[in-house]
Amino acid sequence: MPIILHTIFIQRSDGSPVVVCGKTTRDPTMLAALVTALKELSEELSLNNARQANRANITFHNFGDYFLAMINRGDLIAAIVTDTTEIQVIGEIISLLSRLFREFEDSIWDRLDEKKREIGLVPNEYYREYIQGILDLITRDTNWRGKVFISPFFIASDAGLIAIDHLLLELIQRLNKVLGPKLAFKFLKNLSIKLGITDLLLIKYGKEKKNIEHTISIQEYSEEVEELLQKLATYYLKIIKQIQKALHIRGLEFLAVIQL
Repeated sequence: MPIILHTIFIQRSDGSPVVVCGKTTRDPTMLAALVTALKELSEELSLNNARQANRANITFHNFGDYFLAMINRGDLIAAIVTDTTEIQVIGEIISLLSRLFREFEDSIWDRLDEKKREIGLVPNEYYREYIQGILDLITRDTNWRGKVFISPFFIASDAGLIAIDHLLLELIQRLNKVLGPKLAFKFLKNLSIKLGITDLLLIKYGKEKKNIEHTISIQEYSEEVEELLQKLATYYLKIIKQIQKALHIRGLEFLAVIQL
């Protein structure tokens, strides 16, 4: 059973958010409320059962259509939101959350000084590196590739914009090697025209370096661009589908991590 990733959420134990990647609704406070409720539940369980006191750092629960797991370590809480899942997959989701928690610490938290930690100030480049780290994990790591997919909720967020840009870069670089820059450019350009997204995505062929460059016209996320992000995600998946159908390039299927 695949893991459908909606959100990764890191907050301080006082409830203040540090990083949110993806979403579940248009109201970002809903996720914070879910995490807080789960944290209170875990604390209550640990008080009522002394044997669980040392294990209260990991908690999970189904909330309607969503499954939420949480790891509380020190002053930080990491939470993951997926589709409602089956019992046998829960261990894998918690393992994934633990891995992404470590990635957060390495790429963001350990690089912040105390003042930035206190106010939750995360530089944009650190946040981008964290998203890229998530994507590299689920597309390259043999323990996770083919098992984890990012959902439309994840795509419809600032993390989604970074994700599409990074995934397109990876895919274009692969096509540049396999097809050659001229043929790859022609294919990518024609498909963007066919899907009517030339105003969203600029595809350029660099004659000097003989490579392909892409530029997404969306500079930052807002609710108004969510539909445009879905169009870019559709374009990305169609590239993989059509190339796989024609050439059967080995390993390309592992880049198809977006679920629409």
